[in-house]
Amino acid sequence: MPHSVKLNQEEKNEPHWYLGIDFGTTGIAAVLLNVSNGKQYPLYWLSNNDRECDKSSFRLPTAVYCHPQSEKNQINSPLTIAWEALSFTQTRGGIFFENLKTYLKLGIPYYSREIQQWLPKLKLGEQIVSLYWIQEALEALLATLTPEYLKFNLRPLVKAVGLDKKALEAALESLEGVIFSAPIGWGEIYRFNLREAILKLKLCQRVEQIFFLEDAIATLLAYLPGKDESPSINTVTGYTLIINAGATTTELALVNLPTNPENLTYSDFYLASISAGGNDLDREIFLQLIYPQWSRNQAQLSAEINQPTDLARQERKAARLVKLILQHREQFTSQLGNRTWGVKRRDLEVRVIYPFLERINQRLNLLLSQTGISNELIETVICSGGAIATLERSLTQLLSTKFPEATVIKDTQEVRETRVATGLANLPLYPQVLERTSQQYSDLFLLCELLRIVDEESFTIEQIIQQLERRGINTNICRQRLIAILNGELPPGLIPQKVDRSKLAVSLHPNPEYQAIAAAPLFERENEFSYLPNLQQCQLLRAYFSSLLSRKKQELVEPLSLNLPSLH
Repeated sequence: MPHSVKLNQEEKNEPHWYLGIDFGTTGIAAVLLNVSNGKQYPLYWLSNNDRECDKSSFRLPTAVYCHPQSEKNQINSPLTIAWEALSFTQTRGGIFFENLKTYLKLGIPYYSREIQQWLPKLKLGEQIVSLYWIQEALEALLATLTPEYLKFNLRPLVKAVGLDKKALEAALESLEGVIFSAPIGWGEIYRFNLREAILKLKLCQRVEQIFFLEDAIATLLAYLPGKDESPSINTVTGYTLIINAGATTTELALVNLPTNPENLTYSDFYLASISAGGNDLDREIFLQLIYPQWSRNQAQLSAEINQPTDLARQERKAARLVKLILQHREQFTSQLGNRTWGVKRRDLEVRVIYPFLERINQRLNLLLSQTGISNELIETVICSGGAIATLERSLTQLLSTKFPEATVIKDTQEVRETRVATGLANLPLYPQVLERTSQQYSDLFLLCELLRIVDEESFTIEQIIQQLERRGINTNICRQRLIAILNGELPPGLIPQKVDRSKLAVSLHPNPEYQAIAAAPLFERENEFSYLPNLQQCQLLRAYFSSLLSRKKQELVEPLSLNLPSLH
C-alpha cells in the first residue's frame, strides 16, 4: 500500500484541505492545513452570543450538559456544550459530562434489541448513563467544526485565523482528511468512536480519510519545517526527546532526527506513556494540600473528587487555582468561612510535583535503557501539554541535570493550546510518520474477517492465512495479531474489560451478551498447529457485531487504504 499519492501540477494549484483535531480531555483545538501551499489556519471559538469582542479561545471546553428527560426527536438540542455547559449545575436535574475522552475507549455504543436499551452503561456519580449519550456529546462538540454550524451562526461559533467566513465554510465542506490525536496504546475502540462521529457529521465521506497520530509525534511535527522551508532551517536536530503532559496521560517519544526530516518514518520513534497527567496533579493537590485544612471526610472525598458532581468540580477548581497562583508566588492564603487556609510552593513541590516527576524519570530511564541511548547524546528536549506549566520549574531542573548537553524547549502559554493540533495538521507534509498497520488492519476488522471465513471444521494457522490472503489481506504485517485473536485475545473494549469495571455499571445493568461472549473462547486449540471453532461462541459474536454495526457508518468489511497526498 503506497504511503502517499502524488498530485499532478493542476491538482497542486487547487486547495487540498486537511483538519488536525487535538481532542483533549479538557478541550478541543483544531488547525486547518492547505496542503497545496503549506499554509496553516488555527481555529478558534467565540463564546459570546452577540459580539466577537468578548471571550474567544483556541481551545473549546469539552464540557456537555444533557438536559433532563432528553429525547432524540425533540426540536431543540438536548445538549448544551462548552462554556454555557460549564455554567450549569446539577441542581437543574440533568447530567454534566466532563472528561469525555476517557470514556470513549471503554466500548462502542449499541442498541440491544433484547432489552431495548442503549448499552453499555456508565456510572457517573450517582447517575447511570448510557455510553450512547457520551457519543452524542462528542458529536455535539465536533459539530461546531461543520459548515452547517457556520451557515446558521450557531454558538459557540468557530472562526479561523487568516480565513474569512466563506473561505472557512468552503474549506470545511471540502476536507480531504481529518487527523486526530490518539494516546499511545488506547486501541481501536477509541478510534472507532471518533471515526463514527466524523462520518456521521459528514466532515469526511469515507472512513479511510480519518487518521490517528500519537500526541508526542504530533508535538514534534509542529517544530519541523513547513512545505516551502528548507530542511536546513530545522531547529530540532539529532537525538530528540519529546514530553507531552496532558490531562490524563503523559506521552514520551525518543527519536534520532535525520538531517532531512522528510526521511523521518514511524519506525524511527521509540514511544512510552504514563497513565497520569494534569487531572492527577489536581487530585493530589486537593487531597494532599487543601483537604486537610477543610476538615472533611477523607475516604468520602477521595471517592467524590473523581465523580462528575458540582462538589467535585469545585474541588478541582480549587486545585487549579492553587497551581496557577503558585506558578508566580511562593505561598498564598485564602479565607473559607471563618477559617484561613493556605498552600506553600515548597509543599506543592515536595508532596505533589516531585512524586509525579519521579514517575516520568523512571519511565525515561526505562526508555533510555531499552534503546541503548545515553543521556549525553540527547541534543533537544521538547516539553508541551497543559500540565507542563505546573511542572515547569522542577521539570527544568530535572532535565538540565539528566541531559546536560540538551537544549530544553518549552511552549509558551499562547502556543501550548494549539501545539498538538498544529503537528496533526502537518501530517500530510510528513506522511511517512503515520503508523499504518493497526489503522489499516484494526483488531476489530481482523476479528470480523475470522468470523466470516471459519466454519465448523478445524483449521491451521496457515490455512487461515491462505484464506485471508485470497481476500486481499496482507497477512505479513498483521500475522501476530491474528494469532493473538486465535489464542483468545479479544480487542480491548469489545466487551467491558476488568480494568474498566469500576467505570462501567455492569453490576447494576448486567449485559447477557457480554456475559455470554466472555463465558468461553472463540477457538479451542487442538494441538500446537490447529484450532477448532466454538460454533456457539462464533455465532454469538457474529450477532453481537451485527448489533454493534447496525446503525453505524463503519462496516469493517475492507482494510483502510490510508493514502495521504504528496507534493514532492
